[in-house]
Amino acid sequence: FGPVGWNVMYGFSEPDRDISRQQLRNFLDEFEGVPFAALNYMVAEANYGGRVTDGQDRRAIVQILKDFYTPNILDPDYKFSPSGIYYSPEDGPLSSYLDFIRSLPISTTPEVFWLHNNASLTAAINEAVYIMRSAMSMMGSFGAAASSGDDDDEGGKAKTPEEIYSEIAADLVSRCPDQFDLVVILRSYPVLYEQCLNTVLVMELGKFNKLAKKVKDTCANLIKAVKGLVVFSPELEAVAEGAFTNKTPGPWMGVSYPSLKPMLSYFDDFLGRMKFMNKWVKEGIPYIFWFSAYFFQQAFLTGVLQNFARKDKIAIDRCIWNFEVLKAAFVPTDHAPVGAYINGLFMDGARWDDDNMCVTDSFPKVLWSEMSPMLLKPIELTQDAHDMDKMYNCPIYKTSERKGVLSTSGHSSNFIMWLAIPHSCQGLHSEQFWTKRGVALISQTDD
Repeated sequence: FGPVGWNVMYGFSEPDRDISRQQLRNFLDEFEGVPFAALNYMVAEANYGGRVTDGQDRRAIVQILKDFYTPNILDPDYKFSPSGIYYSPEDGPLSSYLDFIRSLPISTTPEVFWLHNNASLTAAINEAVYIMRSAMSMMGSFGAAASSGDDDDEGGKAKTPEEIYSEIAADLVSRCPDQFDLVVILRSYPVLYEQCLNTVLVMELGKFNKLAKKVKDTCANLIKAVKGLVVFSPELEAVAEGAFTNKTPGPWMGVSYPSLKPMLSYFDDFLGRMKFMNKWVKEGIPYIFWFSAYFFQQAFLTGVLQNFARKDKIAIDRCIWNFEVLKAAFVPTDHAPVGAYINGLFMDGARWDDDNMCVTDSFPKVLWSEMSPMLLKPIELTQDAHDMDKMYNCPIYKTSERKGVLSTSGHSSNFIMWLAIPHSCQGLHSEQFWTKRGVALISQTDD
């Protein structure tokens, strides 16, 4: 099921299960009552949890095991899943257990793993993508030889790979915007004590300039290489293969924001981000921020938090976030009084109910749903207004891959922040339910 299940793939093994089973027997033999909390801790934090390195995965395994290490399991009517198919059978002879096993569905549904039925669609897509990428990699190797003598459906000569990626490169060069003039922009957006977002803007524009230069230079040189004017370097070969297979080239990703989009979709997304930044430069600080547009969202968040801390003369380490989800139709007519309005996020594993203002189940066959605009509101630590018993602490990731690596500054290359949102419509669900579902917000889709 990909990252909807576990952010990172773990090598759980039979010895993990065996030691957990042995500990269960030892605890039952040595204590009069069943120490559910101790059992949960040993299995979730040591036996299986010792292999878990991701924070969200660690939270998930704790919540999953609470379904088993609970006093409710002694209730004959206790079920492991909403359908009631999966439960612990009553004590009986071996034949009764075998009959119960035979009664279970032959095909394993996402329900077994606490996931929405859409997860089966995710698994099918992941498998199809793997097959297509394998096929495309072979086309990259044999496409030139296979197509050199073939005709197209209209009887004309089929295009060679060189012609295909030359045309794509020429199109990208013609559409690639000019770089920002940082010297001029710094005059309009100087470093100011009371406005930290100026620094955030200039820092982001510098990164966009670097990416724009890389895209334009590599595409222009690829055209020259096809004509024999420059040498085909490994970098140009990577761009050529990316253009032919519609996979974002590694040389671009080396100076880019994280993205799983195919090459042409990636370029369109890049143009959209450049347009947002250009509008910011020309029209001033926007009323609502496209949260996905940045290379480094944490810098934007720190800038908003720093503005609040300096304005109210509060130490920044005593400032925290409160969040308010707004109606989907909300269009601001001014800047937020405190904090910032944001949009551009997508919910994975569930959807936002705009009528009841809470998290609810996804529609069938809809993998991602657009999240409503939100207000990020900095507050002083003692003024926290959130009732966390009614909130789901939802992780925000840059891409649907979710997993990332920690930088030297301690920031993940993918995880952005936790966002507290109401978890239940009429008390139907809990934070544990959505944690097991793997619900998260992502800043961009894969298509």
